[in-house]
Amino acid sequence: ITPQPVVDILTTVLKLMTLDLATEANNDEIQDRIQDLMTITVGQPVPAYFANSKGEGIARRKYLSVLGLRNMSIHGHEIFSELSWNLFSSNPKAYSDGTGVVKMKLLTGNVVDLDTVVLNCGTQLKEINEIRRKEKKAPFADAQSFFSSEDATSMARHQSEALIQTFINDLRLDKKAIKGRKLDLDVNTPIPIASNNDQRGMWPVWGYANVGVFSYHANVPHMPDVIGALIRAPFQLARAFIMCLTQSGVYNPGATDLNLNCLPELRKLLITFFDEAVNDSCFNAKWKQIEAFVEKMHSVDSIDTIISNLQASNQAIFSKELFDNDDEKRTNELQAMVKLVSGTGIKGRDIDRKSV
Repeated sequence: ITPQPVVDILTTVLKLMTLDLATEANNDEIQDRIQDLMTITVGQPVPAYFANSKGEGIARRKYLSVLGLRNMSIHGHEIFSELSWNLFSSNPKAYSDGTGVVKMKLLTGNVVDLDTVVLNCGTQLKEINEIRRKEKKAPFADAQSFFSSEDATSMARHQSEALIQTFINDLRLDKKAIKGRKLDLDVNTPIPIASNNDQRGMWPVWGYANVGVFSYHANVPHMPDVIGALIRAPFQLARAFIMCLTQSGVYNPGATDLNLNCLPELRKLLITFFDEAVNDSCFNAKWKQIEAFVEKMHSVDSIDTIISNLQASNQAIFSKELFDNDDEKRTNELQAMVKLVSGTGIKGRDIDRKSV
């Protein structure tokens, strides 16, 4: 697949992001926030940013996100290959030659996580304490006390062991590769504690304690996240944009002079697109949100959705009495629906046959 059409589509998306439909701010505010980014061309470095942070403004972070995805449409496959050469190690030192996550950070301003959080002591504290209360055990006072407990380390080891073994099996690693990749988990060895991201990937499982964050990590990635972030995300975002155009009757994805004031249906769809599909989350979540939007768009004009919406808006016709007196073949419902849509010209898409 040539990436050029995707590059062109995402370039159009970036141009549209200077309009007020990408954020609640007015055009002047948007221009001020992204002015220094508008000259960044394909393949150039993208400034680093923190996902979901409040300091830079969401318009700027979303613009940076699309800049990075545009670069990934060209470089995603090569970065994936570079990661695979290092068995998807999360250790920054494995990429000291500027490849892999170092290149990804340069070209997107962000990176995909190559380890897996197996226990987040802050977000899971309430759940754990509920279980302990049922077992007549004293609850943990806070996330740090839970993090320091034998319960937490035992849970982290158990979860990590399963993930690591699956990773070893999937990549068919021998003993030498297992040791070199730091996957030789010893259940009798205390779990090391890291205090910064530079210590990632040094052990099979480690704890992370810094600035109120207390978590445990397995030294293997969630591979669907890696594939989704590096390969699927840019193409799916372009696909989502095209779906907005086609469903509103506009078929020129390279158009740069879309008069959205004359295309109210497209404007409405694009507001939703920029709100839901274009997001500033980390790469592990970014691709999932894009694909969720694509799935949503798939069903918008499907036959099932149209029928469901018609029934919901015509409850006087599709009454409880109609359904109570219907047969197993739902004859009454079918006849009522046929009568309702006859002559209206309503069209729906058959998702299975991919036809209208």
